[in-house]
Amino acid sequence: VDSSLLHTYKYNEHIFKKINVTPDGKNHGLIMVVDWSGSMHRNIKGTVEQMMTLVMFCKRVNIPFEVFLFTDRYYTENRDESGSYSRWTHKEIRYGDMIINGFHLLNMFSSRMRAAELHSAYINMTAIASAYERKWNYYGGGYHSIPDKYDLGGTPLNNSLFAMNDFIPYFKTKNNVQIVNMVYLTDGESGSSNSYWTPGRTEKDDERPRETSHFGRYYSSSNKRPKTFIRDLETKKEYLCDESRGRMTALLVEILRDKHDINIVNFFLIERLKRWDFNRWTNNPESSMKEFRKEKSVVYRDTEGWSSLYIMKGGRDLQTEEKILDIGEDATRGQIRRAFSKFSKGRLENKKLLSQFVDMVA
Repeated sequence: VDSSLLHTYKYNEHIFKKINVTPDGKNHGLIMVVDWSGSMHRNIKGTVEQMMTLVMFCKRVNIPFEVFLFTDRYYTENRDESGSYSRWTHKEIRYGDMIINGFHLLNMFSSRMRAAELHSAYINMTAIASAYERKWNYYGGGYHSIPDKYDLGGTPLNNSLFAMNDFIPYFKTKNNVQIVNMVYLTDGESGSSNSYWTPGRTEKDDERPRETSHFGRYYSSSNKRPKTFIRDLETKKEYLCDESRGRMTALLVEILRDKHDINIVNFFLIERLKRWDFNRWTNNPESSMKEFRKEKSVVYRDTEGWSSLYIMKGGRDLQTEEKILDIGEDATRGQIRRAFSKFSKGRLENKKLLSQFVDMVA
């Protein structure tokens, strides 16, 4: 314990002397992508608190970072003739190209921000988190004090994974980082992303195909579904897709890891879990359930495509509540040291994303 800092214990987590190690001398970067779907409403406050704690840490230790929300509710003024908000951006569309449905990635925090911009972003996100913490108002049109564009909607998780293929190389080059750590924070399965272009009628303006097909929609003469492969045009690798939504997400994560050599983890939020729910991730559900009850989280490595999958208790358990340090007036030096150790450990464990990210980069 650094006795010169004892008086700052309420706001300083660095009263213990530490040694910092940079592994292999390589630069790390963080890309965080947060689920902004309707089912997240119970987790918004805790999610924002965890998000901002991680941003503050990265800013302090000079780790480049970008934080996004993925949403299908951020409307723009640019509509097409059908009234849709989606825009067609491909110059050339070919048979078999996969379709990404309309969605947005909202860049909420960035290491490119100046101090004043970052301060404003903290204030705005805190206001949004506080608004979602209040109860839903059935007569007042939902949550108060939240701009319509930040309403919660669907879950375009897979669409965001598609888009990250373009962003990751830019992030690496722009920030000169060797190791990219990508953190996804979600609470459910992605919406469907199993469509591809097929030949059809065109329009004069954009000459885009008018018909699409879905994986496995048509049967062969043997009455069996045809096999579907996703082919990366750059790496030339092919991946067999079994058409399920969960498998599609795992496949897209696998493609990102293969193509960009990144660490990509998922913090999966859930409020209640029963023993048989763990059958999805492990052959030993009893042990996982015991750990989840004790630690309010459990981690699996190389599961469902992710480098690491953290199953975390959401709701109020996700919020970063501060604890009070209780030391008696007649406490000995050893009692003070143990009390401080327990206090600091609790504060760090309460910041789940930060503690796990520190493990990733240390």
